Amino acid sequence: MPGVDYLLGAKLLVLFSKEFRSAKEVQSHCGTSPYSKLSGQSRGVYFRSGCNKFGRNLFVQIAFCSLTSSAFAKSYYRRKRLEGKSFHHALRCLANVWA
Repeated sequence: MPGVDYLLGAKLLVLFSKEFRSAKEVQSHCGTSPYSKLSGQSRGVYFRSGCNKFGRNLFVQIAFCSLTSSAFAKSYYRRKRLEGKSFHHALRCLANVWA
């Protein structure tokens, strides 16, 4: 994974000491993926607040570090910024890809 040094790698090992069945489970556990809320006629997509904050912070750090070392990460980040997303929102989107 681009941008991961020994410290972030050690944190990844701690995070993955728990067994996950799929990538979606990792994303929802770490809070990098949004959640959908449906209620009658209204619906929305929201930032996940009930999650493992350590995991979310770790993947956002990895996403930030990968911006300098990965062409894919740079282009994905630029595309999200052109879509009108804020700096932090674009980083969370990239973190969701890495998760």
